[in-house]
Amino acid sequence: MYGVVRVLNRFGWVKGDIILAIGQIFLHRRKNAFGLGLLLHVGTSLAFAPIYLLILSKTGFVVFPVALMVGTFLGLLHGIFVTLALVWVSSDRPMLPEFTGARLPLAVMHCAGHIAYGAVVGTTVAWVMHA
Repeated sequence: MYGVVRVLNRFGWVKGDIILAIGQIFLHRRKNAFGLGLLLHVGTSLAFAPIYLLILSKTGFVVFPVALMVGTFLGLLHGIFVTLALVWVSSDRPMLPEFTGARLPLAVMHCAGHIAYGAVVGTTVAWVMHA
């Protein structure tokens, strides 16, 4: 997920680091914001993977390419929900200078990362279940 975000950043499509932005929402400062953002992102990634696995396995979508497509769709739904929540939470808080006026591009970048996350989880489920 973070790889997709970094690629979008590298090509200049979006400026800003979503991990730093997430940490900054909670700390209201740059110091230690990346570390907290990374901790929160890794922790929630590890927490949501079993939920995706449960949904995919209970619905029977565990073979490739269906698991990839459903995982991608789950990532899109998850991304929309989390992105809207983050934009709502951060809307009334001052952001670091690099994020000023960049809330929508950051939201799109974050949603794209969730789509990639869902695709990777879906592919991994298909690979592990049929290895």
